[in-house]
Amino acid sequence: MAGGATAAYAKATWEIPAGGNSLSYEFEWQPTSLSEEPRQVLIDAGREEGRPSYLADGVEYRFRIHSWGNGTPSAYTSFEIRTATADPVAPGVVTGAAATGGSGQADYTWVAPNSANYAAARLYLNTVNGFSGSTLVGTEYGPPNIADGKVVTGLSAGLKYGFIVAVNASGTPAAAVATGSFNVT
Repeated sequence: MAGGATAAYAKATWEIPAGGNSLSYEFEWQPTSLSEEPRQVLIDAGREEGRPSYLADGVEYRFRIHSWGNGTPSAYTSFEIRTATADPVAPGVVTGAAATGGSGQADYTWVAPNSANYAAARLYLNTVNGFSGSTLVGTEYGPPNIADGKVVTGLSAGLKYGFIVAVNASGTPAAAVATGSFNVT
């Protein structure tokens, strides 16, 4: 792909059984939503890997394979379920993460990482001081290496803890960065 872009694809690998050099293989894939008909690619005899055309980023697929010998197919393998990810490399973490409470709201602020693959920041909220169990309350898209912020409204009153997670265009997350505690009135 041009411009340094990345793309998602699947790659199937297998071991050729003893005496199986004449077997060809058929690799099948389909979105788990079943919104499309299954597609297949035939892989020449003697090869131990194959791949389909590019897949849609962020879509969950089911994959399976079977062999062909003397014009007769074997049974398909069980389905393998995977989500296509064009960019598996997380961006850097946000810096300067902070949140200030207000009347039914929180004002999140941060500096986006200086990562070329940064696409957005996901904003989380929790009632305890830990990321586990946090609720996603907003997403802010923007370029890397800038000061950014977002006001999240509709929050219940009380002591809250915020977390900000940088993500790339495939949704691959960086580590969560805590904002510290704040009060929503």
